[in-house]
This record gives sequence, structure tokens and C-alpha cells, in this order.
Amino acid sequence: MNRLLVYAGPTLPASRVAAIAPDAEVRPPVESGTLQRDRIGAGDVAVIIDGLYRDRPAVRHKEILRAVDAGAVVIGAASMGAMRAAELDGLGMVGVGEVYRMYASGDIDGDDEVAVRHSPQELGYRADSVALVNLRYGGKLAVSRQVAPASAVESLIEAARGLVFDERTWTRLASFAPASLIQFLRRAECDVKARDAAEAVAHAMSVATATADTGPAATAAPATASGPATIGPAATAPAAAAPATASGPAASGPAATAGASAGTAPPWRTSYLRDWVTYWQEAELGPSGDWVAAVDVLEAARLHFDGYPELHHEALSGMLRELTPDPAGFAMRSLGLRVDSPPPERLAMLLSAPERTLPVPEQAVLILLRSWPINLCRDWRPRVLALLRRHPAWPEWTALVHRADDARNDGGTQARPEVAAMLFLHRWGASGPTVPHALARRGFLTLPGLERSAVRFGTLALRQRAAMRR
Repeated sequence: MNRLLVYAGPTLPASRVAAIAPDAEVRPPVESGTLQRDRIGAGDVAVIIDGLYRDRPAVRHKEILRAVDAGAVVIGAASMGAMRAAELDGLGMVGVGEVYRMYASGDIDGDDEVAVRHSPQELGYRADSVALVNLRYGGKLAVSRQVAPASAVESLIEAARGLVFDERTWTRLASFAPASLIQFLRRAECDVKARDAAEAVAHAMSVATATADTGPAATAAPATASGPATIGPAATAPAAAAPATASGPAASGPAATAGASAGTAPPWRTSYLRDWVTYWQEAELGPSGDWVAAVDVLEAARLHFDGYPELHHEALSGMLRELTPDPAGFAMRSLGLRVDSPPPERLAMLLSAPERTLPVPEQAVLILLRSWPINLCRDWRPRVLALLRRHPAWPEWTALVHRADDARNDGGTQARPEVAAMLFLHRWGASGPTVPHALARRGFLTLPGLERSAVRFGTLALRQRAAMRR
């Protein structure tokens, strides 16, 4: 039998991996470059469970595909592995377990669903926070066993979604649910991540044994209701080409890869895939040779249009009303706020001084809208783009993108990201304590986020400012 490598940390301890697959080599959570460094190749079986991504570059899709092309079987489950498998299951990666199925079906799409805070390797990767998918899975069990009503579970999950993943501790969650529900959710049977990880290791063990018998070309998919797992080259045979639709020939390009079809919304696998398709489905080469997409025009408007904050608010308010008939109540629960207590400063900094005098439920709605990417997985850009396209300045913003690219490519002095960001903050009249409010009104969560957007337009803005001073 060739190598069986399991990349695991807080989800499944090494002792449990060894109990399931004694011959497995347990490695730390995967990160960018890991598969290359470990020389994953023909005959190997690699199980990706946990992966680093916050302070390290995450494992890249190309790394996984390269290992698959080299003849390895790459299985993903439970955490980072489930996300990558949902993105690459049509290209040879194998997904196992409930969390993978949740991502693959589009039931969830945020990376924070599986993220946890944990101790370093020296302390055994002990998890210090609770994965949102475990709350979802355990909550369904609790309802089915009449431990708690569905309303209590829904309220807890909404509140948990309003917290940054590393703040989802049992102590914090206990303030959002009855003690009996919290006690039930802490049972091992509610840990769907651990269950999926164990299932993936067991499946990998059987695949590794079969691979040793059938040769390095063998691959495996988990057994399904329609029959046993497929072993051998047929398992990775490319899918048949998509048939032509009534509106024209079969789709091609990035949008087709995501599973989009005429008249239907694409089944987004993760927020990364969603963002990728949102950009490339309308991208075209501009006069300067740079790719220009509708999202780039949105960025131009977001930075330069004085009326953008009001338009952004209008778009997201409409989306929130579609989500719930009670936006204020939803916002209060999502953010964990109380009517008799003002929002903490880390939330209140997104408000202006006059807005801080509003009733707490109204403040909560504004905060939720301005922290949308953290608290809600729905992509707001298509709704904002629909409003921007109807604005008479759309051609002007498009031309602005082209001029900005020309300025970046002419070989002259370039504006650094931090300089570009400061130029636009000055344009908006923001400084010091008003910066978070100014950023949030335009959909930016952090100053680095503004820097990434502004750098494309910074050189042009810097030159325009210099010209005005002459």
C-alpha cells in the first residue's frame, strides 16, 4: 500500500485517526504548498480535513488538481477539505460527508461555517470555539428529539452568524439559547465535523487498500445509494458535454463551470467560487490590455460617486426585507444586541454621531447593513450593479476604469495602496474616528479592503490632484 496522508488538526485528533487507519501518516492542517512539499503523487491517498487560511495562504485549487493529475486520490471532508471538494468534485477530488454535501448543494457557502479558533500544534490543536455547521447539525437533532423547538434553534443560529467565528464560544452562545439546548449541542453526536472526518479516514483506508491492488491509476468515490464506490479509471472519466439549450449552444467559460444555466441562478458552492464567477462572467479586455468587468465599474462608482452610500443602503435594505419581515428584530438577534443596552464600540464605530442617538433597533439595522459580508452570505453586488447600470453616469464610470488602467500602465510613478486609500478617504472627508463609518457606508469592512480597491485608481487620482494644484 502506498502512502495514506491525513491532514487534520482541531477536527479530528491524531489518536482517532490512528485508531481508524493505523498506517496513516497524520500531518498538520494543510496550507498553500503543503501538497507539493509532501510530493503527493501516483498511488498516494491524501485526506484533507483541516486547513489554515487566516494567517497563512490557504491550500490552492491548482495544488489539489496537480496531485490528482499525478495519480493521487485526494479526499476532502469536514472543514477546509469539504469546501475544496465542493469546488473541485467535478475535476477529480472526492467529497465525503454531510458538511461536503451542504457546501455542494448550496445550503451553506461561507468559510466561517467550518472555521474555529484553536491552540497551536504543541497544545494539540484544541478547538476554543464552535463551528457553525455543528450548531446547524446538532440543532436539527435537537428539534427531531424534541429537546428544543425549531424557533429556539433558529434564534441561536442567527445570533451565532452575527458573531465572528472565533467569538462563537460555548460561554457566548449560552446567552442566546436555553441551557438544555446548549447542553445537548455539546454532545459528541452533534459534532458533524468530527463524524465526517472519521468517515473520510475510513473511506480513505479502503481506497488506499484498493489502490495498492489495482495500481496507481485507481481512484475512488464514496459509495452512494445507487451502488458501491467506483474504483479504477472510470471514476475520473470526464463528464459528458452539456447539451445545447433552447436558447443556444452549450455554455462555456467560467459561468458554465459554476453550473449556471439559462434562467436559473447558479448553485454557488462557496463564496470564493461565487466571487470568481461574478467577476469573470462579464469581463472583457479593455483598451489598455487589462481585464475589465462590471465589478470593476462598480468599484469606480464606489470610490468616486458621491451618492454611492445612499444607493448601497437602498440595495442592501431591499435584500434584508426579502430575508425577513422584521429587519430590526432580525438585526438585533444577529448582532446579539439588547434594546436596553447600546451597541458595543466595535459595532457602534460603524455609525455616525447622530445615528448613535437612534433607538437601538434602528442602530442594529444600520450596523447589519454595513457589516453585511460578515453577517450574511448573500452577495450584494448584483443588486447594487442593477441600480448602477440604470444611472446615467455608468458610461463615465466605465471610462474611468480605462483611464485608471492607462495611468497604471504608462510607466510613470505609481501610487502605493496606502496612499491611494488616503486619497479617497480625504475625498470623502473622513479622518481619525470617522474612518470606520465612511468605509462601512461604501461597503468596505477594513482599511486594507479599501486599499485593494483603491490601488487600481490611485495613480490616476494622484495625478488629477497634482494637476489641480498647478
